Amino acid sequence: MAACINVVDGLRSIYYWKGEVGEDDETLLIIKSRRDKLDGLMRHIREGHPYKVPKIIALLIVGGFSDYFRWIDEALDRS
Repeated sequence: MAACINVVDGLRSIYYWKGEVGEDDETLLIIKSRRDKLDGLMRHIREGHPYKVPKIIALLIVGGFSDYFRWIDEALDRS
């Protein structure tokens, strides 16, 4: 479902949850995939994530290096 996942440790999140401000250490995942994989990817994350409401967002890419996008397609088409 993903061509590449970057794991960014050492993040400190401050957030509002259930009427209170919380603060926790977290790890950020940056997952490179495609729109046609998004539903399955979100389902997979939600099933294994410890949070009731995990932060899952999809960002629209408006441009970039075409060879990189081609590599993503090749990686995902093999799986």
